[in-house]
Amino acid sequence: MAKCHGVSCQLPAAEDEPIHRVIAIDDHELAHSGIRLLLSGHAEYELVATFTRARDAIDFLDDQPGMLVVLDLELPDLDGLSAAGEIIGRSLGKVVLLTGVTDSAALRQAVALGVSALVCKGDPIGDVLMALDAAVGGRFYQSRTAALLVEQGDETEVALTSRQSAILQLLASGCTNKEIAYRMEISAPTVSYHLGEIRRRLATGNNRQLVEAARARGLLP
Repeated sequence: MAKCHGVSCQLPAAEDEPIHRVIAIDDHELAHSGIRLLLSGHAEYELVATFTRARDAIDFLDDQPGMLVVLDLELPDLDGLSAAGEIIGRSLGKVVLLTGVTDSAALRQAVALGVSALVCKGDPIGDVLMALDAAVGGRFYQSRTAALLVEQGDETEVALTSRQSAILQLLASGCTNKEIAYRMEISAPTVSYHLGEIRRRLATGNNRQLVEAARARGLLP
């Protein structure tokens, strides 16, 4: 398998192409090796490319969309949540999150973004195969460890002030920061400050992710 600029690619031949093509995005070669070994025993899957940088993987998917994407959250060039959001939002592939991150808020945000599965590193390797099977079948899967972490996150309530709740409602309705400021008769920097605080509490990176995470937490209808 050839390697270049943090990418390892091996496109399958036109003949006998496996039903389900997989790429892995992780900055640890050990993770690539483990996935490759797992899938080598299952003819219905083939690992066709591995990446250490998310942007390289997204560029690859631009040319060859529709693959199963095994993705870590911690990457050197782009955080995994942003990568997952772009891959899912642009219908480039189905995302199976395989990560060592145990932050409940981050895992809940991944669910809100629409990942197909959550598996924690350290779970039995068979969980990865079950996650891929679920993704192919259009079902959601989470390992026992991931489920416990997500459930733990459910128990942590996010309390917003009345002003923050109003700002969040207007944001979800499609208002810009300036429009929110005008409607609430406050300054635009004040709106930005409150949105920043809400993003911090929900561990989100941008307004679109914020709205999705807020809905997942029941903060929005």
